[in-house]
Amino acid sequence: MNTQRERVKRALVTAVFSFMAVMFMFAVTPIYTEAAAKKVSAAADYNKAPALKSGSNKVTVKTNYSYVKFTAVKAGTYRFQISNLETINGETPDYNLGNLSVNFKVKQKNNWVLQPQMLKTNGGKNKALYVTTKEGMKRYNKKNNREKDSYLTSRYGELKLKKGDTVYLKYFYTSPRGTYNIEIKGN
Repeated sequence: MNTQRERVKRALVTAVFSFMAVMFMFAVTPIYTEAAAKKVSAAADYNKAPALKSGSNKVTVKTNYSYVKFTAVKAGTYRFQISNLETINGETPDYNLGNLSVNFKVKQKNNWVLQPQMLKTNGGKNKALYVTTKEGMKRYNKKNNREKDSYLTSRYGELKLKKGDTVYLKYFYTSPRGTYNIEIKGN
């Protein structure tokens, strides 16, 4: 017959092994977390454009045309992916459209201007990434086309940059107030 002491000992050993098994499971199983997006307010003037960093960025716009900038930390191909367009205090349903171009600042004669770059997109080569809200996708892209000038809810463009290159992301949105996400990845 089991004495009370043996039962307590067996329960204690079982508890210790169960705890060790759970701890082992946590040690070998990676825990995935999504980093919070950095929040940035875009500027109406490209000379005052706030800087983005690699990773997720949530950008707030207060004018139809707005600017942010990004400086490459190393040479390589960078992917700029825009998604999640939303209008702030806008119409319902939200049918707004936008486009994003990636530009170099170049000097032409005596003036500095932004020059859009040709991007490799998920639809072919183009100088702009055409995006829309979820409701806009239903209205403007009924056939779910993936061509370079089709409006999608998420679109990326890739561009080769040298270390230290600064690009200006020019965004046009049909509503003067809104937000969008931009993810920047380099390889």
